[in-house]
Amino acid sequence: GSGGGDGQRPQAEDDDPVGVAGGPEVRYTRMRGGDDADPDSDAFWEDTVSWLHTEMLTMSIAKDHPDILAEAVVILSKWRDTLPKSVWVRVVKSGRIAKELNEIAPVIFHTRMQLDKIGVPTNPDERANIVDLCSGFGYMGMFLAEMLDPAKVQNIVLVDKQWPMFNQRKALPHQINWDHIYGVGDWKPRWPIRLFTRKNNIKEASQLRQMERHLFQKWPGPFIILAVHLCGTLSIKAVEMFNHHATAATLCLKPCCLPEWDHTFSHDSWIVGGHCIPTRDVCAQGKWKANRWVGPPRSHLRGKFSAWAGHLLQGIELSDDQK
Repeated sequence: GSGGGDGQRPQAEDDDPVGVAGGPEVRYTRMRGGDDADPDSDAFWEDTVSWLHTEMLTMSIAKDHPDILAEAVVILSKWRDTLPKSVWVRVVKSGRIAKELNEIAPVIFHTRMQLDKIGVPTNPDERANIVDLCSGFGYMGMFLAEMLDPAKVQNIVLVDKQWPMFNQRKALPHQINWDHIYGVGDWKPRWPIRLFTRKNNIKEASQLRQMERHLFQKWPGPFIILAVHLCGTLSIKAVEMFNHHATAATLCLKPCCLPEWDHTFSHDSWIVGGHCIPTRDVCAQGKWKANRWVGPPRSHLRGKFSAWAGHLLQGIELSDDQK
């Protein structure tokens, strides 16, 4: 239904398959104190937001999007005061939240601009729906749920390989713990905009059909597809998803890394939205291994990355009567 998140897990769907998606995880420095920090200490608990704020003041978000940074600090303070300590520590201890927010700030900005254009629908069932592809922990969706207008947005869907299946009681060690989304024990979060997870592999046609049925055909309102840090050919899947659905009004795509060179052995080119992408122009002779880049210096690949981004842009099909 509509309204804020109620901490309820999504309903079971008989044909929901196990899924895999996403690229290599980014390595992050841990919060000050690292593994020696005591999450039970008052200093760790109280100082977290100010530490994150200080950290972000050195990043581009402070110069380019100071208003979003100011909002985020208020939201972080709210989470610190309302989340159970175990959940809050999991949210912040890795230290990645500052870097994530810095990198998603332009996406938040453009999402707001698009929602301003869409406006508030007369029928609340026609509010926009946001699909966050390869969401990871869900930081972007969490901030959007707090920052966006519930009168404009109905749902925020976090799609990733690492979420537990809908019928699991708790996450397995290799899966993302979802307590911050659905709650733990007697505590249930009250997200201003409904936030829920989907375990899907956007590379597999069968699972794209599941997303079509259970997301794009479920709500009439416009869809905003967010695709931040998509690795390799996952970016193509995001463009194809946008092209395929007439109700997909916006695509925010931020590719992570180039496709692997192995693709050149099986494909001379990819056709995306009627545009031809020569594989040798965009594939890299290197790969991620154990979260480390093994291959040519990444600075040498800037030209290829620029070509990759340009080809993806040309693969987007857009006409006034479609979107």
